[in-house]
Amino acid sequence: MHTQKVNTAAPESAEQLQKGTEASQENARIARGLAASAFSRLQDGVSFTVSRITVHGDAQAEIRRHGELVWRAWSFEPEFMPDLMQNLRSVMR
Repeated sequence: MHTQKVNTAAPESAEQLQKGTEASQENARIARGLAASAFSRLQDGVSFTVSRITVHGDAQAEIRRHGELVWRAWSFEPEFMPDLMQNLRSVMR
């Protein structure tokens, strides 16, 4: 049997992953709240949906105008919240 050196994640990496997961979960919760509150203020023909939160705490949000995709992103993406807010503002009455 041959043994190979295996690289393992440093404790700092695990902490960063945990922080990223928590941020993604919070982004997903905020997006779901925005979907509920923005519904009546969207322009005609615009839909804003947020998928169910995955087992990893992520959600996908999308904005469509007359069925055509305007914007879509996952809650774990670094610029998710600023991009979501900017795109939502562009489709509100």
